[in-house]
Amino acid sequence: MGVVFAAPRRMQLQDTEVQTGSGIKVIYRAGTLQKPDGMALLRELDREVTRLFRAPPGLGACRIIVDRSFTGSIEFRSRGKVREIFLPENFYEQGTDSRFRGQLTGEILGGRYGLRGQLRPLPVWIVLGMEGIRQNAQTAGRIVRVQQYYPVLRGLMGIGCMPDFRALMQLESGEFSGSARLAVCEFGRFLLETFAGISSVRQNALGDYAAEMLKGERKEPDIYRTTLLPVMTTGRHKNLTEDTFYKLYATRAAFNHRTPRPAEDLLKLLPEKLTFEVPSQTAKGKMLKGNMMDLPGMLAGKKAEAIAAQIQIRQKLQGFISEFSPEIAAAAGPLLAAMTSMTGASPEDECAALEKGRIILETQLKNWMKVEKYLEEAEQKFVRPGVLFQSELSTMSEEQELLTPAEKEFFNRVEQKYLEH
Repeated sequence: MGVVFAAPRRMQLQDTEVQTGSGIKVIYRAGTLQKPDGMALLRELDREVTRLFRAPPGLGACRIIVDRSFTGSIEFRSRGKVREIFLPENFYEQGTDSRFRGQLTGEILGGRYGLRGQLRPLPVWIVLGMEGIRQNAQTAGRIVRVQQYYPVLRGLMGIGCMPDFRALMQLESGEFSGSARLAVCEFGRFLLETFAGISSVRQNALGDYAAEMLKGERKEPDIYRTTLLPVMTTGRHKNLTEDTFYKLYATRAAFNHRTPRPAEDLLKLLPEKLTFEVPSQTAKGKMLKGNMMDLPGMLAGKKAEAIAAQIQIRQKLQGFISEFSPEIAAAAGPLLAAMTSMTGASPEDECAALEKGRIILETQLKNWMKVEKYLEEAEQKFVRPGVLFQSELSTMSEEQELLTPAEKEFFNRVEQKYLEH
């Protein structure tokens, strides 16, 4: 007797409906194959839209329709106030295509913001940043949301070269390849995470920026000036300029207790952290400069600038300690305590405490520098060159020209700005 095999059922015979975390309805038309990879992609993008842009809930504002009869890549249609996004059955196969992901993200954002009609594409830097987030999610970096690893930014900041983030934000082409693409995706990821971090429910700067860009009614510089720039230079950032804002947050991203600054660099930077420059209270328009050893005498003499100078050095030192490895952070304790507690009541004793704290910190940094040097030598000795320089070797082996015209233009602008300083 022959064995009879039942023909596999392709899929449901009627529409099925699933929802994302924000309430977006995802409808699979009758006979359309519902693959787990597809819903995973939609839920991932919906989560990032919620986390980064704080978009309103998607319930009733947006529907995603997956239909095997739809032959395009992605298409929107308006049904009253609802934005319908049509996708083909195999849309999940484009899950690693940054352009498709960027277009789908823009349509989801448009739906959740209640935008009508054709949308302007999301800015290139947002698409690159979303790609950087996707790449980072493939590594252990996904475990730590707030403090993530930015190796390219770290390398540049280590030599005193900060990328031109405004040039990146105004790029019109994202045709980057190889190591250059990895770099701009990392820069875009940094910008997204930074702007999302300074945004709030009341002042949703990044979300407002994205929504205005999608509308396409105004040019990017004007939107940037009215949405992002205010939160960078007002409120808790009122003492910052645009440039100092980028420098502060880039430094924090590059150097922190998870990715500390090398001890050798810390030693070189320490003397500057113990200096002050505050407005003079007696000579208007001039600045009073000095170092921490001047503070006890200034406090004893009730010099008008003393408190401001003390606060400035303490804040500089606290920010500096955040760049330390956890193993050596405690070594700064005596110096920070002496800096905080001095009142000018006993200038000689307070100067001695400051000097003692400085020596303790310098000694520990010198010892830790030896540890780091030993580890570097061990790495060079025992790790195979093919593993140690994998990224560099893969870039050199690329057959195509290393830099596309868009890449050349972007990096030439960055280089020119760096040379001008």
